Amino acid sequence: MPIGLSNRSVRILGAGTLLAALGLPIAALAWFHRSHPTEALAPARILRPEMVILPAASFQMGSGPDQIARSDDEVVHAVRVGSFAISRTEVTASQFRAVMGRNPMNADSDCSPSTQGASLPAVCIQWMDAITYANALSRLEGLEPVYVVTEDGVRWDRDRLGYRLLTEAEWEYAARAGTEQIWVGSALERDACRFGNVRNRVALRNAPEGPGQTTAAGDAFPCQDGFSELAPAEPELGPAEGDPRLPNRFGVYGLGGNASEWVWDWMGDYSSSPNPVLDPTGPDKGTRRIVRGANWASGPDEARIARRQAVAPAERSVQIGFRIARSTLPASP
Repeated sequence: MPIGLSNRSVRILGAGTLLAALGLPIAALAWFHRSHPTEALAPARILRPEMVILPAASFQMGSGPDQIARSDDEVVHAVRVGSFAISRTEVTASQFRAVMGRNPMNADSDCSPSTQGASLPAVCIQWMDAITYANALSRLEGLEPVYVVTEDGVRWDRDRLGYRLLTEAEWEYAARAGTEQIWVGSALERDACRFGNVRNRVALRNAPEGPGQTTAAGDAFPCQDGFSELAPAEPELGPAEGDPRLPNRFGVYGLGGNASEWVWDWMGDYSSSPNPVLDPTGPDKGTRRIVRGANWASGPDEARIARRQAVAPAERSVQIGFRIARSTLPASP
């Protein structure tokens, strides 16, 4: 079962944070703090979302040939992922500002201030913005940044345990949460709004008409999630109070819709090996990065768990945000 990290443990700097996340004895934490006095850090909820540790597991990644709107690049293949920590929600605009000292949006984006509410996902950011946030957050918590940025590009040092983006395989594993359903948390279109902010009847009524826009009823889910555009990354009210969104079986919000999410991988073909692939990270180079997950404008075809999007790293969109992850030791739960 996934484990939610406590508010107290996530405030600890440096190795103390790592020890707490891995569930080591309290005596070890006490020894560390006696030996390594630190300055107070802003509460983790201000800087980043709460983290959930997922266990190592094998799963079938991709989609079968009979799935609706399936693309040829969704070939089913066996994957095994190691244990890792995933943020319970997408990084919010306020968390991005707290770490980066600026708004996610800038003069070159098509975002408006209404898309940057404090509790909304940080959108209109480039892939490199997400990488920079992860490195900056690692430094703030006394962790060694995992990304080495040079003129030649970005290299992921997998021996380091700071914050990072999910891999494409980790994203799909987290979204599936041990199921083989088409959409996050649901095999039925009418239930999709329970687990994500997607294109639904409310969104359909408010959708603008114009190039690239559609108002066909068949392109919306036959349900209502209460939002026509971005929603708070974490529901502020329970279903009884009007926000029906639920976490998936792993306790993670937003994988089924709200903002689509940058991940680490370059776009490439899946492995054709008949054996399970261990922690795949995609091609070594490419021109487009992978974006996974549904967003507030996604209909049933686009919201499928297996759907892959290839996006230029410099792209900014009101529909794309990100969430963070951390690697954990093999002995972790």
